[in-house]
Amino acid sequence: IIYKYYKSMLANKMHEIEHLVSVSQTLREDLTLSNNRYDELTEENCILKTSIAGKEDEIKNLITESRTLNDNLAESENRYREMSDENMKLRSSIAGKEGEFAIEVRDLFSHHLDMVNDLCRVWFSNINKDMSGNTVYLRLTKILGAMNQIEVIEELTRIIDKYDNNWFARFKELFPDLKDSEYRLAIYLYLGFRPSTIAVLSNHVTIDAVYIAKYKLKKKLTKNIGEQTESLVSKLFM
Repeated sequence: IIYKYYKSMLANKMHEIEHLVSVSQTLREDLTLSNNRYDELTEENCILKTSIAGKEDEIKNLITESRTLNDNLAESENRYREMSDENMKLRSSIAGKEGEFAIEVRDLFSHHLDMVNDLCRVWFSNINKDMSGNTVYLRLTKILGAMNQIEVIEELTRIIDKYDNNWFARFKELFPDLKDSEYRLAIYLYLGFRPSTIAVLSNHVTIDAVYIAKYKLKKKLTKNIGEQTESLVSKLFM
């Protein structure tokens, strides 16, 4: 029994010794690899020291240059901000001047439209009178007839689009199925022509015909009213 007991203990010790030998061998290999790596790093470190040696001044110069560049960048950013602020002020000033100019143009244009309204009122008030011998009246008739030409209408739409953010182009895009006569009526309404003026320019015999055409147009435009549509249509029926 004692023999078996010590034999078992010896076997366990031998197993532990074999394990320790294996671990020791592994540690020796790791130590060897570590020493080799240490030697490589030492050699690499020497190479780096050699390459850096004599370049201290160059490194200092680079650091100084970097600081100078940072200072110049900060100064440049300050100048950019100042220039940006000045640019914003100029834009605001220009926008204000453009707004004043647009108001003056609209006032001038409105003045001419008022004269057209007055001429049409005079013409329409004499429509049932015999004016065949009145050269002034005949001349006025010819002028008013010329205002209804396609070229004049196109010029009016160009002016409207120029001074009101392409109003007519946007209107035509929203309502692509209107008749030419309805587009023309929309232009006259936008410009603020009186019913008598529209009657003359549209060859309506009575002013009631203008009111009827205006009612039909409004009904068609407001059939499916939306926010974008309302902002455009509201300028016709104020």
